[in-house]
Amino acid sequence: MKQCEKYKLDLLDYATGETTFLTKEKQEQLFDHLRKCAACRKNLYGYESIYALAITEAHTQQPEFRKRMDALIEQFQSSAPAKPASTDVKTEIDTAAGKIREVLKTHGETPIPDLRQKTGLVNYPFYEAMSWLVMNDKAIYTKDQDNRPIHVSPR
Repeated sequence: MKQCEKYKLDLLDYATGETTFLTKEKQEQLFDHLRKCAACRKNLYGYESIYALAITEAHTQQPEFRKRMDALIEQFQSSAPAKPASTDVKTEIDTAAGKIREVLKTHGETPIPDLRQKTGLVNYPFYEAMSWLVMNDKAIYTKDQDNRPIHVSPR
């Protein structure tokens, strides 16, 4: 639009923070126009995004910035807790199943919430281990009227 043309440079100046030529009166006119014109608002957001990206790119390429970032990364890596030795899923589920069988052997039929508490297991690997035990006839579920498992018994 013809009306928008007169605000083009003002939009760029405002987006870049270069307000030397953007007097208070021109700013008020620009803001009034932006309230009414979606196209210019979109352009302003685009200019601001491009400018922010350019500034960030220029800043991150400076050697001082790179040095500070490398030092920070090194500091984080040296203070990070050591990663625990990884175990495979089968070992994890086997261990959980062993804990469940021990509790069932000691207590017999046990409500599922109590079983989780006594074993100290969370959702994973508790339910995977329970499924394995039931599928391999090592445990059996007692179900409620809605067919949901509520107790577990050893076999």
